[in-house]
Amino acid sequence: MSGGISTTWIDEIQGHLEPDLARYLEAALPRYHDDFKIIQDLGQGGDLLEIGCYPYCMSAFLQRAGYRLIGLDKKPDRGSRVLAAEKLDIRSCDVETERFPFADASFDIILLNEVFEHLRIDPLFTLYEIKRCLRPGGRLMLTTPNLYGIMMVLRFLSGKGIEDPVAAFQMLKTTGHMGHLRTYSKMDMRSFLRTSGLEVVLLNTRPLLTGSKRKVAVKKLIYNFIPSGLSDNIVVVAKRTQTAA
Repeated sequence: MSGGISTTWIDEIQGHLEPDLARYLEAALPRYHDDFKIIQDLGQGGDLLEIGCYPYCMSAFLQRAGYRLIGLDKKPDRGSRVLAAEKLDIRSCDVETERFPFADASFDIILLNEVFEHLRIDPLFTLYEIKRCLRPGGRLMLTTPNLYGIMMVLRFLSGKGIEDPVAAFQMLKTTGHMGHLRTYSKMDMRSFLRTSGLEVVLLNTRPLLTGSKRKVAVKKLIYNFIPSGLSDNIVVVAKRTQTAA
């Protein structure tokens, strides 16, 4: 089991990506490194389901690290070079409307990272399915933008609103999935998880040092002067209780 995401893995996987996705991976690496550490703390190895996994970079990292990984994606034919090169098992599923294609209690860990804000029909259905597919004691890791993150607050105060709904819907054509339609607070996320029957183990915010070098430098400067609750990303770990209910 690896201690982290190696530079060799990054270089090899970037070689399978189209130029725009290679740039995406480069910008997202700080988050990927942090996510990877959290996932390893949840359990070394085991059966892991990643939901909404395009462009499959984290999927490849986790499989290389020894996890028995299966992914769900709305259009798994995207990113076919990575799928073929890494021999990833990514299955088609609309996770807001379709029952996940797995038996009850199939996974030790389920990931829903940077996906919840894209859901536009029934996020509770997705969470109920996650609970069904987790083994008793199994863990869900979920990350999503923070409604009260400083960058969101500054955008709102500038008159631009929280999200751009037109751009979000346009992404259905350009990328095959919905853009950011809704952003949530920590209180919202706790309520979603409680309603779906999952027990919150960890609920924190963290700085999100992704993007261009200029953007990261500005964020670092801002983060020096704000409380942690205004950090831009929510991180949740929840568990399915030992009972079958």
